[in-house]
Amino acid sequence: MEEGRRKIRLCLMSIVLAAVAIGIFYYYYNGTDKIPGSEGTLIRRPGAEYYVC
Repeated sequence: MEEGRRKIRLCLMSIVLAAVAIGIFYYYYNGTDKIPGSEGTLIRRPGAEYYVC
């Protein structure tokens, strides 16, 4: 029974580590189409106002 738990724990840890590695790869290599200086701003373009009743 202990051997089965050990295998499951090892499998889950490898899946988590693979997900973290893929996430880091995605974060660093997928940000090539960003507009410089536009991060963190919540300003809309002129003429794009919303009027809610």
